[in-house]
Amino acid sequence: MLNFFYYLNHAPETAETAGRMASAAGIPVGHVVHSGSTDTLPLLRHQYSSRGNYPFCLALEGACGEEVVGAARRLLLLFFHPFYEYAEWAKPLFVYVPGRERAAARAGLTELFNQQRLEAALYFPGEQSTDGGVRPAIYTYSAATAGVADRYYRYCLTSYSPRDIFLLEDAPDTFALIQQADAQLRAEHPLLYRLADDSRQARRCLTRLSREKLQLAEESRIRQQLLEAASKQNEVEYILRFYRNEYEILPLWYKRLGHIIKVLQGKRSFRSLYDKSVKKYKE
Repeated sequence: MLNFFYYLNHAPETAETAGRMASAAGIPVGHVVHSGSTDTLPLLRHQYSSRGNYPFCLALEGACGEEVVGAARRLLLLFFHPFYEYAEWAKPLFVYVPGRERAAARAGLTELFNQQRLEAALYFPGEQSTDGGVRPAIYTYSAATAGVADRYYRYCLTSYSPRDIFLLEDAPDTFALIQQADAQLRAEHPLLYRLADDSRQARRCLTRLSREKLQLAEESRIRQQLLEAASKQNEVEYILRFYRNEYEILPLWYKRLGHIIKVLQGKRSFRSLYDKSVKKYKE
């Protein structure tokens, strides 16, 4: 297939069947969670069980940006799940909020993920691109949508981009219709299909290498910090070892004789030998 496809699972309580449905369609699951729901424990338990070992992501919906940020904070553990899907360079999060709340939701979520050092891609379905097409287009299809196969076929011929994302309702039925369009495109326009597929593969390879580069850079930074800490620890141990070997092993009478010699040399006051409140050494 030529694009990213996600099956939208609107019922977290049926998450156990979502994995099988996604496997049948060959697409990741996007769990849709309403920001007003505080009972996120079932979804967390499911994804961190053996039944939840399938690619997934999250889609949050709410009336205001603050509610969406609160929901993301309650589900933060899922963003560290090993099966949380990557969409190119980052982990996708689909956010359904009214247009007037998108700026607040974007700012709050960005701050939350920056605090956790998480690379997340925030997608707002229905948002018009104002950055010259840098952001991907997001399409929502369902089996009830008229002419799903024809729509996707025309899209590939007229405005295809490997970055665009498709959110599917009623999978795997909707995905089966898109597979029909994909097969038709491959048969009728083989050169176009091959070029599009090569572009998609190259882009995925590039983004995978970019993620690995960032991970290696982070590991290198942590390793350097550990080496610096170990170096400081070795220096402290050397000083303590030197002190023990050069001073602590000396007999007590030898140490006291050294104090008396310093008094005779005028480097130390006589009173400091028996009064600890007196300054030991003279300037």
